[in-house]
Amino acid sequence: IKRLDVLAEVGRRYIEAAADGAKLTSAQQAREVGESAVIAVQKRVDAGISSPIDLFKAHTALGLLQIKEEHAEHELIAHRRQLAAALGQSTDDFGPIQADLLSLPDVPKYEALSAQLETSPMLARYSVEARWRTAQLGLAQSLRRAGATISGGLKRNEASDSFGLVAGISIPLAVRETNAGDIREARERRDQTAAGAEAQRLEMQATLFEVYQEMLHARTVVTTLKQDLLPSAHQTFKLADSGYQQGRFSILDLLDAQKSLLELEQLLIASAATYHLHLIEIERLLGGSVQNVDTKT
Repeated sequence: IKRLDVLAEVGRRYIEAAADGAKLTSAQQAREVGESAVIAVQKRVDAGISSPIDLFKAHTALGLLQIKEEHAEHELIAHRRQLAAALGQSTDDFGPIQADLLSLPDVPKYEALSAQLETSPMLARYSVEARWRTAQLGLAQSLRRAGATISGGLKRNEASDSFGLVAGISIPLAVRETNAGDIREARERRDQTAAGAEAQRLEMQATLFEVYQEMLHARTVVTTLKQDLLPSAHQTFKLADSGYQQGRFSILDLLDAQKSLLELEQLLIASAATYHLHLIEIERLLGGSVQNVDTKT
């Protein structure tokens, strides 16, 4: 269980660092576009086509983009250091982090995953403990003094120098069993183990269901962004940029299109990372890869 927790933690930190790297790349590209916008506005202002106010707005937008880029850099540095710590290193000298975040592995249905929980180490430990508690109860019960004991044999009479047959019967007093407390304690511990296993099972099923639903939502968001929203945002930005150059759109239209595009790109990265983080949690609960789940269950 501890090994699974460590692997999951390393996986989470790796995904977070990879997502930060992708966000930084997106922020850098947006900042470059912002710089190009400032240059374009400056030319229009110098030519007397646009108002100096447009230049001020473009500079403001560029400043915000630079702040977002700097924030992304700090986030990446922090998560790389956290990943290094999880790997037992004091420095993050492991080079760039590569991850295809937008490649979302298929996951079996919830019913198959729920059935696989029974083999999870988190529940398997209760099976081991249950066998141990049952053995303890059996031992306590085997030590109970119950039933009559008959004995017999030969006895030598010293006075007459003769032998005789001797028989006896031993009946325990049913007043108090000396190990009754041990038996009761062993039985209670066995029952507590069974109750603990059931409580753990219900909690894990509830957690699995919640994480599974959130993971499906993250996949839906990623799919919608990739297929619909981002292509539309890219097209809108191109039209706004071209229209501004031709004097058909204002600088606000261009900056708004640029801002929307950046926000959607950041949301895509975050949603993809969320999917992978939920997948890591599911595999931690199962105790193994989802690829090993029996989908016929």
